[in-house]
Amino acid sequence: MMKVKARGLDGFFADIEVAEERLTDGVRDLMSELADESAKDARGRARPHKKSGAAMDSIRAQGPVLSAGDQIEHYGFADFGGSVGKNRSIKRTYIKAGRWLFPAVRDVGVIRRAEKMVEDITEDFG
Repeated sequence: MMKVKARGLDGFFADIEVAEERLTDGVRDLMSELADESAKDARGRARPHKKSGAAMDSIRAQGPVLSAGDQIEHYGFADFGGSVGKNRSIKRTYIKAGRWLFPAVRDVGVIRRAEKMVEDITEDFG
């Protein structure tokens, strides 16, 4: 039987543990930051279209999640369009990408910022 000893693995494993801790913290912080920014952006998009402030005021970040429409009937209709009401008589142009929530999430640059976070966390590892 031949024994093989690799040098430097202890340092490598220590770096992996540090990177994992940094990545966990970075993801949590980034998700909360992105949810806050998305909520602010979505409220701004909804502001010119409001008939009452209930829908706009319901948009908020809850930790790393963007939420809206709590206790507001037909929030999906307001954001995406379609038909609601008796015999689906109230119609609004359907927009697959949404009017407020999804465009706001897209526009804060989630992918770009996640990639940058990973680069920043791992830049000092060989």
